Amino acid sequence: MKRSVAANRVITPDNTEIKLGVVEMEDAAVTRVYSLQGEQPFTEWIGGTISILKSTDGVLHAYKDNVQIK
Repeated sequence: MKRSVAANRVITPDNTEIKLGVVEMEDAAVTRVYSLQGEQPFTEWIGGTISILKSTDGVLHAYKDNVQIK
């Protein structure tokens, strides 16, 4: 199932910070990260900071407050 969430900051695996970022996920795996450009349909605002981390199998996952976003 596809899900889009937005936050004040998104930190990518290479430590790049995206202010007002959107994270798109498919079955909890991150498929796309980009800057928020106006109001996005079907995007949930969760605020705060989202960290994108790479798992041991190479899949990217999103975390907020050390809890995986699914």
